[in-house]
Amino acid sequence: MEKVKYNNRVIIAGEIASIFDDRTIGAGETWERFGYKMKIKVSDDESFDVKFDSNVYKYGTTEENPKFKGFETLFREAKTIEDDEIGDKVICYCKVIDNSFYQKGELIENIEYVVDVATRDKGKGKFNPSALFEIYGRIEDIIDNEDKTVDVKLLVNDYASSKSIKGHLINMKITEQDIIDGFKETFKVGDISLFEGYVKIIKTRVEIPPEQLEEVEIRGLGRRRKELEEENERRKKLREEGRFTYKVVLCIDGSDLPLSEDEIRECELPLLPQDCEDMLIGIKETMEKSKERDMKNNPKSYMDEAADEEVPF
Repeated sequence: MEKVKYNNRVIIAGEIASIFDDRTIGAGETWERFGYKMKIKVSDDESFDVKFDSNVYKYGTTEENPKFKGFETLFREAKTIEDDEIGDKVICYCKVIDNSFYQKGELIENIEYVVDVATRDKGKGKFNPSALFEIYGRIEDIIDNEDKTVDVKLLVNDYASSKSIKGHLINMKITEQDIIDGFKETFKVGDISLFEGYVKIIKTRVEIPPEQLEEVEIRGLGRRRKELEEENERRKKLREEGRFTYKVVLCIDGSDLPLSEDEIRECELPLLPQDCEDMLIGIKETMEKSKERDMKNNPKSYMDEAADEEVPF
């Protein structure tokens, strides 16, 4: 097998809807960084956020980093739907990472699509808006859901060098029954393979307790009465339309066969047993540090947890 050039690749192509959250860190320092986010419209119903982030200078020099130059040029010149009605068409080659963190005692899931390369469409050929991925990873868990879909927790690589390695646990989903059947016949926890599919926004209806949908009694005068009337309008809308959550997920719709350890070596994939162990240790340490910072900043959010630890039985 040939060496794999990209082991973690998501390609998002569409019209630039907006550019936001631009920021510079360490201005004037040799380690200065520049970044922003871009919302890309793939269809009338789906738009996805990608993240641009780059060192301003080449490592250890004051020479401008070509990657930064490209990102900064796109930031300055790109047309967006928000500002220009019609946005430039762009293809972003990304990798998926998990940047989840603890906030006030709650784990906030935060999957990001970090851009490696972005190119604007020159209009010389057919442009196909899409959001697709090809990712090598190790299966850490397989979960059957009540809605007959299957969740797959995949260990994927961010980067690997002679000195360090970093990975992420990414939750993926399988929604098509024939793919689910084939997946279960082919794979088990611990298997490593190439998984491919598409990025999708999944809409899920939220169950609302009946008492939160009932009309409230209109009482009082002035502002108080107006607040109750507005609350009834809100509840009426919920009864008629419902409440939904929207989550961006990676849906698997194809794969290679499980790879042997020899094949992993031949491909030069950073997914050998020691690589995977090192990545999992790093993930655990990162989440523990995030929780420690949150406990320090928001101790009240952990009062119940601390009380449980003090109980000797």
